[in-house]
This record gives sequence, structure tokens and C-alpha cells, in this order.
Amino acid sequence: MKKDFIPLGITLVLVLISLILTVFTNYTSDNKQIIGYSLIIISTLLYFTQKKAYLFVFGATLLLGFISLIYVSILKLEVSFGVGELGLKINPLIIVIMAVFLPTNKAALNELLPEKGGEDEIETELEDTSKLVRVFEEKFKSKTKSELESIVKKDSGYSAVAKEAASNLVEKNFLQQRV
Repeated sequence: MKKDFIPLGITLVLVLISLILTVFTNYTSDNKQIIGYSLIIISTLLYFTQKKAYLFVFGATLLLGFISLIYVSILKLEVSFGVGELGLKINPLIIVIMAVFLPTNKAALNELLPEKGGEDEIETELEDTSKLVRVFEEKFKSKTKSELESIVKKDSGYSAVAKEAASNLVEKNFLQQRV
């Protein structure tokens, strides 16, 4: 079993136990529970079909459960902060599931929600590309004009950086010949 299935597995067990108890006892589920059960079932289907959508839906389900807008089990555990209905209600059961979900899905979540790269990152990437172009220019210095032109061709099999370097050399040679 994959580690990233553990939090979903825990919630599935809670939902199944809750549904069995609802069927065999006089307990009736309220709207918050039905919505929670539905979201867990949808998350389960998405886990096997569309992993990115699963991460989004299951994560949103956990957030809704965290602030007790939905429930994923018969147990309506809540810790209240504040006074009466104005207080914030937090579900400790969901905190446990989130504590398992976040580390087991860290890589996939980072891919889904990457950190925004600043201008420094873009500049570094451009500098690296410029360095590669210069490396290829050095390698291609001794090539003839026709060899350079064949490198620049679309279907030459060379990388974009190598093609740029060859193109630069062709252009430099052309400008030198005109002077």
C-alpha cells in the first residue's frame, strides 16, 4: 500500500463505520455528515483517476472538516474557541488526519502548489542559458558556415541552446564579412 493512501484510508474507515452504524441503529446523519461522506467518496474516486484533483478535493475536505463545516464520521468532535456560536470550532480528528496527509503527500502538494519563483530565479535561469550558449559557441567555433546552418535547422536534433549558439556564430560571421 502506498503511504499517500493512509489519510484517505483512515477517513474511508471512519465513513464506512459511520454508514454501518447509521444503517443498523436509529442514528440519522445530518447534512454536514452527508456532505462530508460524499466528498470522501469523490476523493476516493479521484485518488484512483486524477491524482491532482484528488489532492485539491481531499485537501479542501480536510479544511472544511477542520473548522467543523462538515464531518467525516458519526463522531462530532469539536474544540471551541470563543463564546457560543461566535466561537471557532475545530475538529481534532481532522487535525490528526491532516497531520498524516501533509507529510505523506508533500511532494505532490509541492508540485500542485509550487512556490512562486522571484525575479532572481528567472535571472539565474537566463544566466545559466547564456553560459550554455557560450559553451556551445566555443565548441562550434571551428565549424564551417554550412555545418552551423545544418545545426540551426528545425529537425537537426540539436537542443534549442545549441541551435541558438550556432545561429549566433552564423550571424557573427555574416556581420564580420560585411565589415
